[in-house]
Formats: sequence, C-alpha cells, structure tokens
Amino acid sequence: MKLTVINKERPMVCDDILTQYAELLIGTCLGISKGMRLRICCETLHRKLARLTAIEAWRRGAREVVVQYTDPLLDKAAIVSMDDVWLDDVSEFIRDEYGRFAKDGWSSLMIMGEEDPEALEDVESARLQRYDRSRSIEFKPFLSAMATNAAPWCLAAEPTEAWAMWVFTASDRAMPADPLSTLWEVLFPILRLDRPDPSSAWLANVLSLDAKAARMTKLRFDSLRFFGSGTDITVGLSPSSCWKSCLSATREGKRFTPNIPSEEIFSTPDARRTSGRVTVTRPVRVMGVMVEGAWFRFEKGEVVESGASRNAEALAGFLASEIGVRRKRPRDPRDARGGVRLELIG
Repeated sequence: MKLTVINKERPMVCDDILTQYAELLIGTCLGISKGMRLRICCETLHRKLARLTAIEAWRRGAREVVVQYTDPLLDKAAIVSMDDVWLDDVSEFIRDEYGRFAKDGWSSLMIMGEEDPEALEDVESARLQRYDRSRSIEFKPFLSAMATNAAPWCLAAEPTEAWAMWVFTASDRAMPADPLSTLWEVLFPILRLDRPDPSSAWLANVLSLDAKAARMTKLRFDSLRFFGSGTDITVGLSPSSCWKSCLSATREGKRFTPNIPSEEIFSTPDARRTSGRVTVTRPVRVMGVMVEGAWFRFEKGEVVESGASRNAEALAGFLASEIGVRRKRPRDPRDARGGVRLELIG
C-alpha cells in the first residue's frame, strides 16, 4: 500500500484510503443509518478524517452530525493559568450539552492520535487531578450511556507524526526516515485497509473473535494466571462469567464495534479473587501523562502496593482519586501482551 507525501512535515495517506476508512468506521463499526445522530470528537489534526466520516454518515441518512475538536495544549494552558478556584468548576452549558448527547441517544466516534503525546507531562499533578476529576463527574451521564451501550460508539486510531515518533522512541526501535508513513503501514493490515473490501474483512474478523469468545465461555475456566517478567497474578472468574469480543450491541440490538483496531476477547473477574503482582510492560497514559514501569500488587482483589519508574505520583493520584479504583477492574486480555504468559485453569 502506497502513501502519498503531501509535504515533508506532514506525510499523509491518500484520500481514497481515508475514504475507505471512513466507510468502515461509519458503516461497519457504528452502523449509522437513517435518522441517527453522530458526535465526532478528535484533535484538529484529524479534521480530514472527521470530515470524511461526517460525509459518510450523512450519505447513510444521519439526521445530524456534530464535530467537536479537542486541544490538549489548550487544556494545559487552562490548568496552568486559570484561577485555582475554577479548577473544580464546569459550566451548566457544558454539563447540559453532554447530558443531551446521552438523553437523545447520540452515537459517538472518537478519533485517537495526539498532536503532542506528552503535552501534559510538566503540569502540576494536583491541579491536573482536580481539573480531570471535575470534568469526569460532570460528563458522567454521557460516559455512563457509552458504558451501558445506550447508543453505538467507537474509538478509532489515526496516527500522527508525534505519536509515530513516540512509538518508535518508546519501543527502543530505530527511528525510520518517515515515522508517520511507517506507522500507517503497520496499521494497514491491522485495520484491514489492505483488503479489497475493508468493511467486509473487518466484520469477518470480529465475527471470528465472537465465535472464539463463545467457545471460551463454554469451557467455564475457574481462573486465569498471568505470569512473566515482573508478573505473577491469578484472577478468579465467577461461575457465571462470559467471554466477549469487541462485537457489541445496543439495548435495541443494533450491532457495533466500540474500538478499532481490536483483536481481543475478554471476560469479567470475581473482584474478590485477584492476588499477586502485575507489571505493565508498556507506557500507559494516566491523567494525561505517560506512566512507565507501572506495577501493582493485589490482595483479595484490591491494590495494596503500587509504583512506577516514571510519573509514579500521577499513578498514585489516580489510585487515590475515586472510591473503589483500587479494587480489581475487569481484566482485559490485552494486558497479557509484552511477554506475559497466560495460564487458563479449569
């Protein structure tokens, strides 16, 4: 698959590939049809893909499409500059807007890929925590609607140059001459954009994953044991636990896939039966900053110790920020990547 270089600063994939991607997102991942409403959220670097997805949604009969652009650098300026008393404040206008998105059943597409992956690195963690927490509380109705599949939603990846450079740097790989194009080339087969019909190929993939999840459910494993470098943790399962793929459905039975790419199947643990130590083998974003070398020790489903080699204070602040966050959350098998092995116990 060839990339078209628009300029030396910003190489991009050609428009026909982005158009195919938009069709995949709107048609197969979200299932937009006549009369539906769609909210698209992304940084300004993604405006071409946002525009193409909006056009595709209208082509399929969408009633309304709203694009909301985010800017982490503007968020940083707000957190650093605003009066301390306003860090915990969110206007009724913003609160009501997100409430209406939830109440009126808007579908959501979030295009992920940062202009600056480390934009919030040097922000004071206490101010960042207050700013983030207040907005999480005010947006809760909208986030709850997504969590309960009240309407279709999807997180989709689109690489940026800064993200591509960060990926190669963080993984200790040689920096290619054109990191953005190289990252796109990695993603093409994962997103099925290298196939004659990407939408059909993606649907076939998720249906295959769903069949594998159904087979795992029938086996009724008692627990999962993850072990590898720095990790040896056992996660107990409930007798009623089911395995799922990324194939989801709304309450009315409308099918959608909430993230792309996705190759996982997953289940829900018994929160009381998790014990051991787990090491996160790759950097993760916590409260806007990148945490590296994170580790946790669980006893009876609760984090009793934790740490990190970088930005440990952000991780500690996150663990202390909400009631129950130290309690074991549903295990995503993607956590087993990076050299960790999985043992299924019947």
